[in-house]
Amino acid sequence: MTIEFKEGRYFAAMWFISNDDDRDWHGALYRDNEKDSPWEFRYRFRYYNEASKNPFDGEDRKNWYTATMPVDKEESEVMKLIAMMADQVAEEFDGADVHKLVLRTDSPVRIMEAMSRESWCHIKEGEEKKDSLRINIKSEKTNG
Repeated sequence: MTIEFKEGRYFAAMWFISNDDDRDWHGALYRDNEKDSPWEFRYRFRYYNEASKNPFDGEDRKNWYTATMPVDKEESEVMKLIAMMADQVAEEFDGADVHKLVLRTDSPVRIMEAMSRESWCHIKEGEEKKDSLRINIKSEKTNG
């Protein structure tokens, strides 16, 4: 499972938390720009494998989850719920910092530009297509 960036999918924000030791957490809040499209919060826990030499080698274990919120929920209300969840995760990660990236756009180009400025995000051009991107979210300190 991944988080897909595509035209017509509005991203409100992303969150990232790392304990810099052995795991991190990443999530994105979005909804499609279609009538009656619910909010989705897709997130994952990543458990680092000591054999991993870079964030793209597939050695780390990732557990993915998706939460769906009703269509009638306001963005600010949903953001508050996710913030509470992020605070809980940070507490479990020994008080780690919560990194929040507010996006408020449905432009994949703007999303990529914003993510590329974050130290916790690794982006590289895909090998199979010139225009594709692979995105990996992993703490800088554990890249090997």
